[in-house]
Amino acid sequence: MVSLQNHFAVKENPVRLEKRTYLDTFDWRLFSAGLQLERQTGDHEQLINLQQSDTHHNVATLRIQQPVKFAWDLPDCTLKKQLAPIIEMRALLPVVELRSTLHEFDILNKDQKTVLRVRIEETKLKKKSTSATALLNRMLILQGIRGYKKQHDTAVTLLQNSLQLTPSKHDVYSLALVKSKILPGQYSSKLDVQLDPTMRADAASKKILMHLLDTLQTNQQGTMEDIDSEFLHDFRVACRRTRSALSQIKAVFPPKTTERFKREFAWLGGVTGPTRDLDVYLLTFDDYKKQVPEHLQAALEQLHDFLRKQHKLEQRKLTKALQTARYQRLLASWRQYLQTPVPTRTTVKNAARPIIAVANERTWKMYRRVVNEGEAITDDSPPTDLHELRISCKKLRYLMEFFQSLYPADKIAKLIKALKKLQTNLGDYNDLHVQMESLERFSKLMLEHEHPPAETLLAMGTLIESLDQKQQAVRREFESQFRQFNASEYHSLFEALFKPGETTQADS
Repeated sequence: MVSLQNHFAVKENPVRLEKRTYLDTFDWRLFSAGLQLERQTGDHEQLINLQQSDTHHNVATLRIQQPVKFAWDLPDCTLKKQLAPIIEMRALLPVVELRSTLHEFDILNKDQKTVLRVRIEETKLKKKSTSATALLNRMLILQGIRGYKKQHDTAVTLLQNSLQLTPSKHDVYSLALVKSKILPGQYSSKLDVQLDPTMRADAASKKILMHLLDTLQTNQQGTMEDIDSEFLHDFRVACRRTRSALSQIKAVFPPKTTERFKREFAWLGGVTGPTRDLDVYLLTFDDYKKQVPEHLQAALEQLHDFLRKQHKLEQRKLTKALQTARYQRLLASWRQYLQTPVPTRTTVKNAARPIIAVANERTWKMYRRVVNEGEAITDDSPPTDLHELRISCKKLRYLMEFFQSLYPADKIAKLIKALKKLQTNLGDYNDLHVQMESLERFSKLMLEHEHPPAETLLAMGTLIESLDQKQQAVRREFESQFRQFNASEYHSLFEALFKPGETTQADS
């Protein structure tokens, strides 16, 4: 600071200690959005700062009393408005923790006015699961004051000349990530498996299934600890995709092997289902309240309490299931099978065929089933017909996602997007049906064990009526949604990409 003291008056402030924790979701939603979230804990207060990663422009700041885990824990404020659409239902988790010693100085002019603030930071990185720290960096930070740019520029020149300092190219968060060997964005629930069209079908299937097993196990701990609902969601999707691959990529593994693991993953899907259903009801509860008259909304709180109790019960059952020997044997034997090289000789029909041939056949056949089932549905068709079509659409979607790397990215993405729109309609129709049935069941259970007031049962009945009206509206939209998917434009593209014997992946 000597070089500055020769030109300015310097006022030294008390040394401060500061703890900084950078937060993000497990799937890096803030990083992907170009944002950094920092929780500062000082001597007397806690602050949360949301900044743009590239410019470090402050988007929002909030003083807090308690750590914030979810966006809905925040009061209505700018920070909540910015965070909620990005992180949705995901928990904010610590990525790195820093400990900083701050030496701060006010640079004064002849009138004793502050024209610049200088801060010297020595920052240490806290090692995970220990109290130990390691030096991360020392940094000198200049904070300009509006109207005193000349003094700021003078100070920069003096410091650069006297200390040979250069502007830092990396912020402290980026340095901490590198030091911790953390790769941002390393987890994604999206299925992205690169396949060679000439690969044997059994080897390609093992590669897809290994990716799904890794995803399942990555989400296992978060599922057991109930950190947020998306861990279980991604766990179940990986399980469901595994079951679909075993069923739909036919005749690539020995029949006994296929049936054994189909049975075991069906068990796993069953033991994780009730908790996921309750997750959905709890996440949707605010929307439920909006669907009943205002004077009945408070009466639904007893339903909310009931759902939370049921969730705790089912979560305990789920956690126990994932600690059983059966689950551990399933994962160990499945990984061992997937890691075993495919046999040189095989009698399994499709095992040694090129994956592109099997992908074309299976996807085209499932597409034709979706079209035939959809075209057969009329206004008088029973709900079971839409349920069957929903299942067929899901199978088609999984096949397209398993094999998407074999086809031109823009074309396969266009078809998946069109299918998703139809799936949304069919999924909403099914979900509303399941929710109405569940609410009927909950009301009976509550009558038996909770003895709710009449207003609660009236509110639940009103909610069921509202859901029924929504389901009817969704049903009326089916015809137009299916017609859009079944348009000649999409049919021609399905035919060009998947119809066996037609031009396939080589076209781009």
